[in-house]
Amino acid sequence: MWTREKTLYEDASSKEEPYFYAIEWDFYIMCIKALVETMVYFLTVIACGELVFRFCRQSPGIERPRLKTVANGLLLASVGKFLAVPAIVWGQSNNLIYVALARLVIVVSSVQAFSVMWEVRSSIALVTVGSGFLAQALVRLLWSHPFS
Repeated sequence: MWTREKTLYEDASSKEEPYFYAIEWDFYIMCIKALVETMVYFLTVIACGELVFRFCRQSPGIERPRLKTVANGLLLASVGKFLAVPAIVWGQSNNLIYVALARLVIVVSSVQAFSVMWEVRSSIALVTVGSGFLAQALVRLLWSHPFS
């Protein structure tokens, strides 16, 4: 009796295994996509920060911040992304107001961190951080519509 049930279970599980592995690989692919999008955002903001530092300095005595400091500041400013967890738990992930408020928190904290690290005006920081989010959105658009 036990061997018969075990055989039936093995037959049923072997039919569902490809689906399980497909779901698992989709998860890994989504993690890689999120990593690439985040790296594009960081690299765009850092590159724009270098341009701002070279051409838009308010006073010539300011020295360029270290790359590690900039990366840590941008990473810390991205903590607002954890607001997605309550949105998923409470079923608000499709609510436009909640998503917009979470994105606003991320933008404001990124602008503030950039303006403090690079010692520039908030308007210049907003343009720089906005260019990073624009580059990230373009990568996301390329993921969803690959050269069609």
